[in-house]
Amino acid sequence: MATSLAQVPSNTQEADQLHSNTTATSPEQNIKGYQVVQRETDGKWSDSNGMSLVGWHKDTSINTEQSLMRAMSLFTFNSTFKSNVRFCDIFSMTSDGAAFQYCCDEFIEEYKDQTFDQMAGTDARGFILGAVLAHQYGAGFVPIRKLGKLPGEVIRLDSTSEYAKNKLELNPSHVKKDGKILFTDDLLATGGTAQSSIKLIRQAGGQVEQAAFLISIPKLGGEKKMTDMGVKVYTLFEMEDNQSVINEWFNI
Repeated sequence: MATSLAQVPSNTQEADQLHSNTTATSPEQNIKGYQVVQRETDGKWSDSNGMSLVGWHKDTSINTEQSLMRAMSLFTFNSTFKSNVRFCDIFSMTSDGAAFQYCCDEFIEEYKDQTFDQMAGTDARGFILGAVLAHQYGAGFVPIRKLGKLPGEVIRLDSTSEYAKNKLELNPSHVKKDGKILFTDDLLATGGTAQSSIKLIRQAGGQVEQAAFLISIPKLGGEKKMTDMGVKVYTLFEMEDNQSVINEWFNI
């Protein structure tokens, strides 16, 4: 059951205004933006698409929290793309400089006390966050690509996602042997893509114990796949936990 509605600021200036006029427990200012609901059961902020902010580092400011909720509101959904399966498009968020920066900063905050030799991401949206973190930490970046897009000798695995079946490839010469590697991607749903990608990295000699995702849908089983592989997951946003809604979204 919802306890309150909050208007998410539509830009950084409005976020600053909200920061000066409200508190984290009751953001109820009438600021032009996008509505979210705070659930009584777990206190999570959820928007009309069923997305919640779960990975916010609460030692940062209320301005950050509100800005992340604004970023959350920018994701768009398309039910006619990817074979009529409801598709989450992250690019309305990444094309907004302030929203993208706030999201990236949370991943930087999550891993600030750790060191990695390399980041790895899967073609193509996994490249975005992976490249940002590689630059931040002075690490290398390893691409995992779809069939036929990598030069040189490659290793290959089949991958099944909620959208389609693909073959993923990795050039093992790109992977530092016994290197500590953080795997990144935009969405963790059924976990098939992440699972195959991490298997390829490990086959090439890399060590993957952590994975970072912009969005997770735990009910589709991806987080369990990661746990079963010994991989700890960090995610910034989480999708609807109502199984009937998920079934409708993904035609399952």
